[in-house]
Amino acid sequence: LLFKSFLHLRMSDLGCRIDHVMTMKFGLPEIQYDTPEKVVHFHESLLERVRSLPGVRGAALVSNAPGTGPQGDRVFTILERPAPSYSLQYDAMTLTADPQYFSVMQIPLLRGRVFTEHERLDNDRYVVVSKQFVDQFFSGDDPIGKLVRVDWDDNGQIYEIIGEVGDTIYDVTKPVEAAMYFPILSGIPDLTSEATIVAWTSTDPLAMSIPIQQQISALEPELPVYNALTMDQILGKSTATQGFAANLVLAFASLSLLLAAVGLYGVLS
Repeated sequence: LLFKSFLHLRMSDLGCRIDHVMTMKFGLPEIQYDTPEKVVHFHESLLERVRSLPGVRGAALVSNAPGTGPQGDRVFTILERPAPSYSLQYDAMTLTADPQYFSVMQIPLLRGRVFTEHERLDNDRYVVVSKQFVDQFFSGDDPIGKLVRVDWDDNGQIYEIIGEVGDTIYDVTKPVEAAMYFPILSGIPDLTSEATIVAWTSTDPLAMSIPIQQQISALEPELPVYNALTMDQILGKSTATQGFAANLVLAFASLSLLLAAVGLYGVLS
């Protein structure tokens, strides 16, 4: 039963493209990249370089790739549907993404639209929400055009919902969580400095890891890069604990069967 459960987890649909996708995480130093213009310039320059690499079909930026574990969440208020009480405030997982992220990762657009190049810098008061977000907080009604107020660390901002996309799973061992996507091209240092580049390739994605790192180094030689993994590796890593437990119990079950067979043979003989 545990082994079958592990196989079920290993074959989980993350809600996005899995094959031929390379991911790589980096974090811009906020002391150096202290303005939105600097952050956006780096992000756009990196995307332009990676998209021009031979073997890369598409590239995009997101704060964290699917399957990488629990993400941070924020308390928010729907202006048209306030929470019934302070003790029952709404909260959802928050991510940042660039306009091409949803198409590169094959996350379906269900309603409205996704970001464009116009949602950038000061023009960033827009948000794309997931299907689970709509089902949970709008009871499946049309959320397009509705306003949400998100409480950040120092202040609150009002965002307009412009689109609904399919759900993606960030922890295969837990149910789908409601998610809000904000424009990564806003360039706000403390929200968008840390990002993951996802590259959809026509060849072995691992073979593209060094060329992508070289493009990052060309822009910022001292910038550390970490968690260079394919989506298949991310899924395998997220189920490693369950796989170990399943294999261990399976080994004990096999040993028990062997001992029972030896004992039964001894009695019969």
